[in-house]
Amino acid sequence: MEELTIWEKLIQWGIAKIPRNLDGDITDWTVDNFLTLGKIIQNCAKYIRFDKIDSSNFLEKVTPYKISLGTLYDEIGLKSSNKKSLPSRGSIVSTIMSSQHAAIIASWIDRKDINPDVEKSFNFQFYNPSQIPYKFRLLVRGSRDGFSPTIFHKLCDRVRSTVTLFKLANSDNFVGGYNPEVWDSPLWPNYKSSDKAFIFSFTQGGTNLNGQGNNNGKIGRVIDNVYALNCWRFNGPSFGKYDLVMHYGGFLRFKHQTFSPQVLPTENTLMRIEDYEVFEVIS
Repeated sequence: MEELTIWEKLIQWGIAKIPRNLDGDITDWTVDNFLTLGKIIQNCAKYIRFDKIDSSNFLEKVTPYKISLGTLYDEIGLKSSNKKSLPSRGSIVSTIMSSQHAAIIASWIDRKDINPDVEKSFNFQFYNPSQIPYKFRLLVRGSRDGFSPTIFHKLCDRVRSTVTLFKLANSDNFVGGYNPEVWDSPLWPNYKSSDKAFIFSFTQGGTNLNGQGNNNGKIGRVIDNVYALNCWRFNGPSFGKYDLVMHYGGFLRFKHQTFSPQVLPTENTLMRIEDYEVFEVIS
């Protein structure tokens, strides 16, 4: 019997053992549901040879149960998945940003736009796509994995250095942010300090929120380091006090406070997300 089949049967057996009779649709599961499943399957899961599961099936069938596997996922599963599935440098699998956008974001990560020598010479240039010094590994996509905060935290917590993209509904705008630290999911809202976090927006022509028809990118760098990152188990990826907050149900709230200049398309507004993606940025 193949390892993937063994894994799927183990999950089915474990779910059947949960008293609440949860179904196989894990989109609305709570963290406690995943932890309960983990306790049931832990003695059997350690005997599965996850390295025999190909990377695409690993990401689709195993990664959603990351919380249930706990340290086993970190020690065995994640290692084998990363070894097989890391994209090449500059390779982009996004449905929101292009390789050109990724090159600009990579330039911002490396702070090329604020290098003192650049200010003196006025010769600042973004990376072009072939020069991107990072790999972008997709962790979560709303249209594929769901928009619940539980799914986000399950797939993205404890991953260092991530870029988040939000495609706004009924608009050609997308916005996002860079987190050089790790996301986590405390019971109560908690801020994390960072002097390297930033938020950004792009308009791609056509219908957009600020009346501009040309391609452009804008960056807002953190001015209040203590409040750079906003972590809470009931929200998705969020930046600043309230600058860019993903609420339950696929909504974003904008309120300019922690980053400057103001780069988001509206102020103190709640907007629906068409899709969102989070990428691990790998050096």
